[in-house]
Amino acid sequence: MSETDMNEKCKISDTELLSFLISKQKDTVPGLKLLQPWASFILESGKTIDIRTYPNHYRGWIGLLASGWDTQFDLHQGLERGRFPKAHYPLFCLVGFAILKEIKIYTTIEDFVSDRHLHLNVPEQFSQPCYGWILSRIAGISPPLYYVHAKSKIRQHLLPLQGQMARCRIAVREILKRV
Repeated sequence: MSETDMNEKCKISDTELLSFLISKQKDTVPGLKLLQPWASFILESGKTIDIRTYPNHYRGWIGLLASGWDTQFDLHQGLERGRFPKAHYPLFCLVGFAILKEIKIYTTIEDFVSDRHLHLNVPEQFSQPCYGWILSRIAGISPPLYYVHAKSKIRQHLLPLQGQMARCRIAVREILKRV
């Protein structure tokens, strides 16, 4: 990405979200770290459930962070591997926002498979129990806002994150300056 691209104003696809952030003058929102291509699938492919090994009690707006590439995706999605070139997916950046609406507990493979069209995971990825983080009001950011990461080659105009990646918070005021 060129410096010109990075200085370009961002667009958030949900104007109500932007109004909400401005009206509440929220300093930070929680960040959900997602590996690619899953982060992009949430924005582009109808993925509305993210599978996790743990629950969460928080409900509300979260930032969607593309934090790297899922090497297990290459193994589990073998037949479709050629359809998802890694170069297409941005890494180490904020790609959008969503509302974490609720958590669904999957205790059987049958339940897990019945929601496959919503989480896009193959049955081999089921482990008992697992938790489906149900997302709604998904809003993309274009272009994505990059953050500091050891593997990232981009070092200018970066989005500051507060805290560790596992429990990071996104500095909303920085986003508003770029929108």
